[in-house]
Amino acid sequence: MNSLARQLSRDPNNEENKMMRAKIFLLTIAMAAPAWAIAQTTNTPSMERGKILYQKNMCVACHGTAGNGGERTSGPRLAPNVWPLEAMKTQMRNPRLDMPRYGEKFLSDSDLADIHAWLSTIKAGPKAKDIPLLANL
Repeated sequence: MNSLARQLSRDPNNEENKMMRAKIFLLTIAMAAPAWAIAQTTNTPSMERGKILYQKNMCVACHGTAGNGGERTSGPRLAPNVWPLEAMKTQMRNPRLDMPRYGEKFLSDSDLADIHAWLSTIKAGPKAKDIPLLANL
């Protein structure tokens, strides 16, 4: 047993020992906080990574470059009105119609959340009547 442990075990109610235990506790918390913060940030979906994954996994081939639907309706529009994440996950894992299946082994839940985060950032464009050049036609 080291000297600190011996000292703390002699008289646990001693004021000096109580203070030492409090310092050790606070030091332990301070050392664990950065690791906890990193773990929290890695669980947050990344829209930047989602955009890359959308292209890498060939979503673009059927759903267009910005989730706007494929050319000649090969894939439905995904944005700007994105399905909830759970509904999107269900469609990816057990697709209807002609969509290929993207199992978790191929596209993780984290990757899917990143793609969903990116699609959720896509806003609707203006209506043609609100674009001056097109309004005058």
